[in-house]
Amino acid sequence: MKGFLIDLEKIRKLLNVEDVKDPKVHHLVYIIMRDFVERDKDWLCSALTLEDHKEVGVISLGEGSLGSDVEELRRKDLPISEYLTNMTSALTGPDVFEFLGW
Repeated sequence: MKGFLIDLEKIRKLLNVEDVKDPKVHHLVYIIMRDFVERDKDWLCSALTLEDHKEVGVISLGEGSLGSDVEELRRKDLPISEYLTNMTSALTGPDVFEFLGW
């Protein structure tokens, strides 16, 4: 799956807190998911990073973002909603992840 990582470390730094487990971090993630994700275009997913198989939250780039060929997904030029490119302080990507579920 291709999409944007909801980057807890970036959010931690943005909020100037010590740990990604701080409730403020998870509250901001909740606000991003509730108020900013355009669910008619992009999907909220649970995924694994390809490098270290860490479970993460991802905003996928819609239907065209799914597939099993990692290199094909990396090369795939998918439309990216402007709101995603404007959220660089909280998101990282786009990148390819292993899809786990909705």
